[in-house]
Amino acid sequence: MKTNFIGSESLEIEIKAGQTWISEEHPEQSIVITGGTVIDDKIKWEWYRADKNAFYQFVELKKGRELDYNNGDSTYPYAYYGYTDTYRIRNKIQAYIMVLR
Repeated sequence: MKTNFIGSESLEIEIKAGQTWISEEHPEQSIVITGGTVIDDKIKWEWYRADKNAFYQFVELKKGRELDYNNGDSTYPYAYYGYTDTYRIRNKIQAYIMVLR
């Protein structure tokens, strides 16, 4: 697996279900890839945030207030989980200097 993000080499990162990508500098961006679905001949990867507490702290900082998730407060517009294509996953890994764990 390539972990050098110079130039187009980042496009060679192999994405698989079960991987956990960690960003030391931005832990709220760390992700776990749980699976993939083929849609229109392309894989859409299912993912969720690897560090729930760091993500919630990030959302509260961005929204400027403490949130009560048990009483219906939402992380919108920040997604805790979702589907995306391989290109976007690779870009996120590169942008947040993530390592595979």
